[in-house]
Amino acid sequence: SSDLSSLGFKISDNSKSVAFLGDVDYGDTGLTDEIVAFADGADVLIHDVGDQDAKGSVQHIGVELAKRIGARQLLFTHFAPWQTDTVVHEIIESIRKGSGTSIQIDAARQGMQIAV
Repeated sequence: SSDLSSLGFKISDNSKSVAFLGDVDYGDTGLTDEIVAFADGADVLIHDVGDQDAKGSVQHIGVELAKRIGARQLLFTHFAPWQTDTVVHEIIESIRKGSGTSIQIDAARQGMQIAV
């Protein structure tokens, strides 16, 4: 049993969907069946960059989740406010390089519009 909690929501029109996991705490458990089931089938996953936002990060649990649910696009959010656009770009590039996937990976930005 875990005392961890996470906040997320999923918007769907029964043909396309977006899952938002903006404040996720995986603790020591990693991905749980509940989180995978919740986000399953989302075309776009918006995920907290979390503690993995250190420069040089090559793997991210958000990438693993995006692969498992079949997402075609992964947007990271919740970067530290002191991180410059350059640092955010470096983090995203590091995650892309380590992802081993063709999923579109980017940083979510204020005012960003996406086609689902």
